Amino acid sequence: MQKKPWDYVLFSQQWPETVCSAWKEKGSKNACSFPNDANTWTVHGVWPSYDQGMGPQFCNSSWSFNVTKIKDLMTSLREHWPNIYKDTSEDEFWSHEWNKHGTCCANDLLIRNEFGYFDAGLKLAAKYNITMSLSLAGIVPSSQQQYTVSMIEAATKAHLGVTPVIVCYKNKKINKYLIKEIRLCLDKSLSLIPCNDQTKEQLDVDEEGCAKDGTVYYLPMNDAEWLNEEREEL
Repeated sequence: MQKKPWDYVLFSQQWPETVCSAWKEKGSKNACSFPNDANTWTVHGVWPSYDQGMGPQFCNSSWSFNVTKIKDLMTSLREHWPNIYKDTSEDEFWSHEWNKHGTCCANDLLIRNEFGYFDAGLKLAAKYNITMSLSLAGIVPSSQQQYTVSMIEAATKAHLGVTPVIVCYKNKKINKYLIKEIRLCLDKSLSLIPCNDQTKEQLDVDEEGCAKDGTVYYLPMNDAEWLNEEREEL
């Protein structure tokens, strides 16, 4: 059955340290592998979405992922859209994003195909630089300082002009919230637009919306020792 046309794009960037924390909590054998000198937000995905309800998914099984089609983007993908899940194949994450989301917007004139989908995500990450948005406001990774969600929203809006959707993750071992993702809404020309209330409710089962008056940790990369120390103190 043909999917109905989507309304906007949800562009999600993630903080790898928190993603790794969530991954490790899902299984004792799970481990992570970060790009060399990784210290920036990375792409999670470019998701066509509906104004009401979840967006279309897995739209065309005949457009199977083919890693050779993005070979010219490989260096940039490894740095800005990496698969950090160790012991999974390098292209497993990209294959998932393409099959689930990319096939639903590949007929868009700005995306067109598999190469265009990943190229668009990389260009959006460069244009809407979350690492810079936060650092300009003095919000930098720290194992000592917590930030309010409203501070993070304000920093992003000051730099990019729109209020983002902030996604948190509660590390159950230490009972503390970590910032996980920052999501932006784009129109079909891939320009920023305000997100609606519906967007804020489209979270996965292990994600939580962040209360504006709540605080979160924005941990430095490879700070597993801090998590262990915090757990021992509790």
